[in-house]
Amino acid sequence: NGWIADRKGDVESVFTAGRVRGELSDGAPVELLVEMAIAIPYFRKLVAGLQLTPDWLEAHGALIYHMATEQTTK
Repeated sequence: NGWIADRKGDVESVFTAGRVRGELSDGAPVELLVEMAIAIPYFRKLVAGLQLTPDWLEAHGALIYHMATEQTTK
């Protein structure tokens, strides 16, 4: 589906830019983070029937950012 591929490409470009700027942790699971960034809001809206409020979207983005930048000891 081209529409989904376009959205995925948009999100991937954000992570690519972050990696180029050195903002992502080594080994950040970018593919998983891209899927989470896209799929969780759709699940919330379409499956659970919940609203995508500005506060929820802010928290979702903050969680994805934390997971992308957190340094691990593994």
